[in-house]
Amino acid sequence: MNALFTPGRVGFFTLFARVVALAGVGCVSLPLSAQTADPNPTASFIQNKGDKSNRVDFFLLGDGYTASEINTTYTSHINNVLDNGYFNTTGGYTGITNPYVRYRNFINIIRVDVKSVDSGIDYYDGSTFTIKNSALSGQQGYPSSSTMFITNSKADAAINTAGAALGYTLADADWKLVFINTANYGGASSGGYPVFSAGWYNAPEVAMHEGGHANHNLADEYSGSGTYTGSEPTRVNVTKDPTGAKWSQWLGYNDPQTGVVGAYEGALGKNFGIYRPSDETLMNLVFGDNVFGPIAREKIILDIYDIVNPMDAFLSTTPTYTLADNLWVDVVDTNVINVQWKFDSTVITDQTSETFDLQQAVSLLGPGVHTITARAYDTILDHNFSDNNNPDPLDLVRSNLDKLEQSVSYTVNIDWLVGDADFDGDVDNDDLVIVTNALGHTTFLGNAAGGDLNGDGFVNQADLDIVTALVPEPTSAMLFAVFLGTVLRGRRKVT
Repeated sequence: MNALFTPGRVGFFTLFARVVALAGVGCVSLPLSAQTADPNPTASFIQNKGDKSNRVDFFLLGDGYTASEINTTYTSHINNVLDNGYFNTTGGYTGITNPYVRYRNFINIIRVDVKSVDSGIDYYDGSTFTIKNSALSGQQGYPSSSTMFITNSKADAAINTAGAALGYTLADADWKLVFINTANYGGASSGGYPVFSAGWYNAPEVAMHEGGHANHNLADEYSGSGTYTGSEPTRVNVTKDPTGAKWSQWLGYNDPQTGVVGAYEGALGKNFGIYRPSDETLMNLVFGDNVFGPIAREKIILDIYDIVNPMDAFLSTTPTYTLADNLWVDVVDTNVINVQWKFDSTVITDQTSETFDLQQAVSLLGPGVHTITARAYDTILDHNFSDNNNPDPLDLVRSNLDKLEQSVSYTVNIDWLVGDADFDGDVDNDDLVIVTNALGHTTFLGNAAGGDLNGDGFVNQADLDIVTALVPEPTSAMLFAVFLGTVLRGRRKVT
């Protein structure tokens, strides 16, 4: 529910009073109380999952909570919204239908404590004004009973002042959410601050609905009255096109929670001329066990990746590395992000950890200069575009797939001693054994570690001649091994 009108603090009640007076009803001046900002708001981490430079930093604030309610009512309201909303995995919610669960380790949550003089906010119930002294100047009741808002500049100041102790400024606040201490149903999104009635019975859904507006630019999917006559909306989850081409990649997708994606008429508070992708979702209804639909869910995930890279850190790509080095990357969450290593352009299937041991992988490399690439990617990319009628649970993103992965490449120089088949720095009997045992075989890309010392792709007499000439005074046992290997090779040719 987007706020339709967001006047200043005094303007809200003064304007209404003037409207009533002009209508001939008459009005007495309203006893507006001074609104006292908290001079010392404080901030603390609810969860700190990593450096702010590569995390979504989600700021929670409250209005209408007195000093005695900060650690009681406010804490209870926060726990309710997080446990039964954003990170809920019960009922209709799962780690799939609720993207915040899957990406919890991508999000820092910062709680800002703002103390008000009075409990609650200004409220107009249609006939009576209740005036409260709240720190963020929260107001509810105009133009509709559910509309509420705060003074954004006061919320900005609270984040700047409180966040400083944690190294944050307002510019670091990626997402925001304002808890209003009231049980009167309401919510709105205005100026980047989603606000909602934290004491209402279904507060978690209202919080996520309003957060969907302010933090993800999602539109209301509920109807109302009249026909939409405006231009094509920029928001991803509504369109004027009755074919639903705006979300064509999802058409026909049968979501277990929200049904088949199509083009359902009615959205943005209008009954006709505007379409939504799913019949009932959290951007439509906040009365019940509702979840985000596929298009909104995809948008939330892509928003997260607009802020967070799959890798938190990685080894510098500037130097040229050798066999003495280990390559490494550090991903945000190994339960979400996989690592794939490539040798030049070939995927190394048995290397999937965050560390690449060059010495252990020497059998693949061979002499020369190589490019080793680490690709960190969301496992969603292994499951997208599944069967629409029986979708894979991880089929969550079907557009802008490049946002879900990150690659870094390293230059590796394998400095090789001729004849050193085991890459241990010398040519000895061990190398002779390797070549002898591999006679008659082909090797991966002409690999010395497989016995192919001249790089022609085969282990043959030429390779044996190379190592025999370089091994100092082969022992009798080694000479016998060479003889035996030659005999066996000859038998293989005969058969």
